[in-house]
Order: sequence, then structure tokens, then C-alpha cells
Amino acid sequence: MTRKRTRLVALFTLLFSLSTLAHAQDRPEGWEEITHSNRAPLDYAIVFPQNTVNTITITLTPQNWQTMLQDMTDRLGSFGFSRGGSTTEIVEGISPTPIWVDATLAFNGREWQHIGIRFKGSSSLQGTWARGIYKLPFRLNFDNFEDEYPQIRNQRFYGFQKLSFANHWADDTLLRQKMTSEIFTQAGVITPQTAFYAVYVNYGEGDIYFGLYTATEIIDDTVLQTQFENAEGNLYQPEGQGATFATGTFLESDFVRQTNADSTDYSDVKALFDALHSETRQSNPTEWRQNLEAVFDVEGFLRWLAINSLVLNFDTYGVFGRNYFLYQNIPARQLTWIPWDFDFALMRRIGSQHTADSLNPMTTLGHQNIGAEWALIRYLLDEPVYHERYIRHVQALSERVFIASTLEQRVRTLALLIAPYVQQEQPLYTNLRVPNAFDDGVEGLIAHIYERQSIAQAYLQMVLGSP
Repeated sequence: MTRKRTRLVALFTLLFSLSTLAHAQDRPEGWEEITHSNRAPLDYAIVFPQNTVNTITITLTPQNWQTMLQDMTDRLGSFGFSRGGSTTEIVEGISPTPIWVDATLAFNGREWQHIGIRFKGSSSLQGTWARGIYKLPFRLNFDNFEDEYPQIRNQRFYGFQKLSFANHWADDTLLRQKMTSEIFTQAGVITPQTAFYAVYVNYGEGDIYFGLYTATEIIDDTVLQTQFENAEGNLYQPEGQGATFATGTFLESDFVRQTNADSTDYSDVKALFDALHSETRQSNPTEWRQNLEAVFDVEGFLRWLAINSLVLNFDTYGVFGRNYFLYQNIPARQLTWIPWDFDFALMRRIGSQHTADSLNPMTTLGHQNIGAEWALIRYLLDEPVYHERYIRHVQALSERVFIASTLEQRVRTLALLIAPYVQQEQPLYTNLRVPNAFDDGVEGLIAHIYERQSIAQAYLQMVLGSP
């Protein structure tokens, strides 16, 4: 049996190699291994440049463009007149995910053919659609149609299979996604890379400037490969009541698998629920901490919570049960917290019904307004050992990362970089509503950063007894 199995493996390997060779010989014109192949290394310098703006042109047939628009109309109503509801809720006869269509992408004199493009997002997509703005958020998948077009099998964009493009729908600065990503990365939180892209779209009427976007790498595509020892663990994108981790809310369907999709084993997430809500939290805190840390990267979560409190983020855990991932880090077997989507980070929302932002540091850093419905925050900060660690994270990050003068310099550098691309945005292809919105937004962002630094200093003085 062993020899027979060996011969079969060798045969399948040969057949696969011959198939791959046949496809390679039929590759589209302009295909290069270093730019298009899945054997090419990830080129972050090209795909995610930190101090330049990339320009891409996406070309699709008029029919495919109309297919995308009709799909959105079926979901949300007529363009410019949303009927409400979520873009992800199941409508009878319609997939919960917007439709993929075939397109071509041009960048730096090269083409990628038969890539997949679809609209993406929840509030950002719904809000932009309701305004009648074509600058809609979208995703790209470079080998989405490889079954229909074998010649592009395993196509990549300088090593990347997937990319997400945010449209800054509620951000007059167009900087919050990138600035927040950089701050989290500097704080040692696992965070996807971002970069600015000027996006042109041709659907039969010439190249139309759709505006400046922020591209983000996809967690299950490259983040797991580059920031973990092993990329074969379970990756979940929680959303819904279960994503709050409140008592009795565990529901498998609220933890959508991004990897190992065929598995029905949710024991890793259930173990976190059980450890978090164990009665030992009150009766034996030492045992409770040990059991929790066996299944959850508590230190990483506390670091995320500290920097998230400093920047102030209204669209994440503690306000809504969404915009984070959990990855079962192998071989540690701990679930690791990965933040996602910073549309409402670095933003002050006065009078928010969800989170108060006053000069009382306890409301914005001490989380005294957070109840047990957000158990991961409430239970950890009620535990003296973890509370002390949280305070130390705030202190360290305030001294090394969240430095207002340094962040102001970075904001002004990026604002100068993107200003020409922002100024080129036109009505129907911009989310800026009034003249000077960009300039005023940048100044407001800088003011917010200084305010957060002041609040952090007051908080630390209160809890530590020193400036």
C-alpha cells in the first residue's frame, strides 16, 4: 500500500505540474512571475508604500458595471434613496455578499486580467449608496475567476491575492484609516498594512476618477502569513450578539470562519467564553487568570484596549460587536485579537449615546461606563492585576507612541501628500460635502490628538498620583 500510495502521489504531482505548465504557457500577455505569480514574494514596498500614492485603473464592461449596480439596488433600494437595512442581511434570493464581476486592473504599465471586484462594507457602503455617491468601497480578488479562466490561475498582485479599499465615507480628513493603522502597528498590535490609492474606473465611458481610497491588506490573505508563526489556525470575524462576549450569548453563527471553513469545531471560541465567565473569577482570581490566559492572549488585548482608548474609536468592541478578528495562534493555541476598520477612530463624537467623551478620564480611559455586556473589557478591568497592566500599557504607549507633536507632524506630512488627489475629487465621486472640509478636518484631527493626550495625562495622574 505504501508503494502504491507513493506512486499515486507522484502521478498526481506530475499531472499537476503538467497542468500548471500548460496554464503558464497560456498566460495572458504581460504576465510576469515577479508581478503576477503566487510564487512571487510579498512586495509591501510597492503595494503598500508609506509615503507615496499609487494609481490604478479598473476596467469592466458596461454590462458588469450595471450588474454591480443592480445587485446593490436589490439590496438597498434605488441609488441615492436607500430603503435602509444592512448590506449583509439575507434578502430572499440574494447572496449576503455583494456580487463579484470580472474586471481588468492596470498599474505601472502592467495589466492583471479577469480579476474579481465587488462592493464591500456595511455602514460605509450603505451610507455612500444612500447619498448617491459612486465612490463606493470595494474589494479585489486577483484569482477569483480562475476556474472560468485557467490561464490566470493563482494570479497575484505582487504577491497579494486580495485587497480591500475604504472610501472615507465619514472622514473629511481621509487620513483616519491610515493614521490609526500606523499608531496600532507602532503600539505592537497586530494590524493590517494600509496605503493610499488614486482609483480610476472605466465602465465604457473612459477613465473616471473615483477618488482617493485607502487600501488595506486582508487578514486571511497575508496578515496571518507575515505576523504569525503558523497561518493554519482558525480565523473568525465575529459580528452579532455573540461577539459582545456577554453572559449566555455564545452562538456559533456569530463567529464567521475566514479559514478552515469546512470545520464545525468552535471549541476554541467556546473555551474563551467558558474561561471568561467561570465562577473562579470571583472565587479564585489566580486560577481564573491562568485559565483565561491559556486560551486568550490577554496581554495583547490589554495593549489593544489601551491604544484604542487613546485614539478613541466608536465603531469597535465596547460600542458594537464587530470590527475585530480572532485568530487561534498555533502553536500557542491562544486566540489573538486583531482590530479591523478604523472609519470612526481618532474622532470625537460629542453626545454619543454609546460612549461619553468628556474631560473625565475615567469615561474614556478607565471604562467605568462600560458594563458587563462587554465582558472582555469589564471583567478584565475589574480584576486588579489586569487593571494594573492596562494602566501600565496606557502609560508606556503615551510616552512612546501617542505623542501629540510627533503625530501632528505625521498628519501634516500625509495631508500634504494626498491634498492634490483630494482636490481632484468631483461631485458624485467624493464624500466631502462642503468646501474646505478636508483642511478643516485635518486641523480637527490634530486638535483631537492633543485633546486625547491631555486626557491621558490627567488619567495617569489620577491613577498613578503623578504626571
